[in-house]
Amino acid sequence: MLGRVSSSFMSVFSLAQVLGLLLSGRLAVWFGIRAIFLLCAAALAVNVIAGSIRRSRQASDYARGAASDESR
Repeated sequence: MLGRVSSSFMSVFSLAQVLGLLLSGRLAVWFGIRAIFLLCAAALAVNVIAGSIRRSRQASDYARGAASDESR
């Protein structure tokens, strides 16, 4: 069963790579490479901000958990 799941996942992953290249080429033709670059830069900025927020929340949760462990 694990072999079938792995091979199915790899097939979908490979297909997504090919479709992604075709789609990105079409988008570059429609909107221009500069617009696609700026869109990717904006997506990266959103991911960085979301990651830093999540990381700070995890750090504060960890600090709260450590503080409650010390009070015991």
